[in-house]
Amino acid sequence: TRSGAQSFGLLEVSLETGEEREIAAQKFFNIRYLRWLPDRSGILLTAFERFYQPAKIFQISLPSGEAKILSKDANIYN
Repeated sequence: TRSGAQSFGLLEVSLETGEEREIAAQKFFNIRYLRWLPDRSGILLTAFERFYQPAKIFQISLPSGEAKILSKDANIYN
């Protein structure tokens, strides 16, 4: 945590072993909605990077875990 704020990441959990693996290097203040891409190559999500910033749409590419902001406009994607 930074300055008392919490940050959240994305984990993959094996149903067979219970093993957890972080799937994105990016941390978020708050994650709202998650959806798999149709081809399962990544995840779309709406999230806040920091408390004082508006929610944006991100794509997490798998298996690299790279996070890319898809919404670069002034809209708030709550």
